[in-house]
Amino acid sequence: MIRRPARLAPLALLLLLPACAWSNRANRPVWNAFEQRLVPEGDAAFYAALPLTVPGGLLAIVTDTLVVHPAQVADDAWDDAADLWDEVPWAAEYYTQLALLPFRAVGTPLVFAGSFLGRSCFDVPSREATQASRLEDERRSLDESRGLLQRVAAGERLDAGDLARLRSLDWHAGLQPAFDAALARGPAPSRLALLRWVHERGLPPAAADPALGLRDPDPVVRHAVLGALRRPAGVPAELRDALRADTSESVRLLARELWP
Repeated sequence: MIRRPARLAPLALLLLLPACAWSNRANRPVWNAFEQRLVPEGDAAFYAALPLTVPGGLLAIVTDTLVVHPAQVADDAWDDAADLWDEVPWAAEYYTQLALLPFRAVGTPLVFAGSFLGRSCFDVPSREATQASRLEDERRSLDESRGLLQRVAAGERLDAGDLARLRSLDWHAGLQPAFDAALARGPAPSRLALLRWVHERGLPPAAADPALGLRDPDPVVRHAVLGALRRPAGVPAELRDALRADTSESVRLLARELWP
């Protein structure tokens, strides 16, 4: 026996207005309720009820497409338009933002209309779903980063694959304890990889401490960190003097180039 959704597919294709959003079951609650509760299961009853289910199905489809789903996305479209007004830097750029005010005022209804039509016609993920997906991606990235740092703290040397992943990882505030432990106990090559990661990308540990890694016991690490510095001027004067008189000639020469 042909399954009910398959038998109803031709009806849906004939009656459905051209809206991609309708392909997602979450976007057609009226049709779902109609299909589950009002369409008979048996073949004989199904065909006998067609004079009633065809207009009922048409009404359900039109209601979903023109009323229910647009109502579902209206709040997201409003939030999309409201993004134009979020975090406007009035204090730092008052006159610039004041000049942009008319453009924001004109753009707000345009953004709302465009977002509303796009979300109504296409299967665009809701803002809530997008936020949940972003948080899940951040959680996975945090777990991966923490696991890598814990391996370094346990004395493990990073391989080529680890180094490639490290370059793509983002910083999370929750990584600081694991990062400190890795710098304190990890092997020199792994310490160097971590220090290059934060210095070359300007991540918070390096932003908070421009001298991070310059007191490392290994001269190879000190030399490499000197070469990766983004803010040489932020290094304390006493540490500059120490590096200019470093026991390693390569460190001394590079430090004297940075701070003649």
